[in-house]
Amino acid sequence: QASRYFFALAPEDEALQLVAKVKASGAVNPILVADDNSTTRRMADTFIQAWMSDQPDQSTAPGLAVFTNSKSMREGVTGLLDVAQSNQRIKQIENLISQQLHAVPRNRRDIDAIVLFANPEQTELLNPIIESSLSPFNDKQVPVFATSRSYSLELNNNSLRDLRNLTFTDMPWMLPSH
Repeated sequence: QASRYFFALAPEDEALQLVAKVKASGAVNPILVADDNSTTRRMADTFIQAWMSDQPDQSTAPGLAVFTNSKSMREGVTGLLDVAQSNQRIKQIENLISQQLHAVPRNRRDIDAIVLFANPEQTELLNPIIESSLSPFNDKQVPVFATSRSYSLELNNNSLRDLRNLTFTDMPWMLPSH
């Protein structure tokens, strides 16, 4: 039986690959959502630095929400998308009128990509949160990108359903002829 050897590239290399993928999609104003651990923070920091190095005229870095649990995950996503502010405006209107109000929160319109730095279980929770936070009134779908660290071959059909509409990057290969 032949021996197999595996090696992992630095997490920063995958973050750089993700920058290229997001830029190739045409995005100019991404936001990032990252788990609060050293690897995902390094990846997010690398993404932001690489993104800003190509954007000399852009004065603000991509927004970043760092989460530690499912509650801070939801708060981070809705905060970056300004859904919380929309909900607050809805509550203010409800307090002003005496009739029942039917309203749908709206998210920021300038966000054109969402990037996730999380493990497969967290990504499985994040994607539905993102989908429910995006307004159905947007004229275009906001793409969601994740690294290869966000995917597992051991996901079942229910888990795969929760990952729909995500774009995953592949870990770069180093082949002998390249």
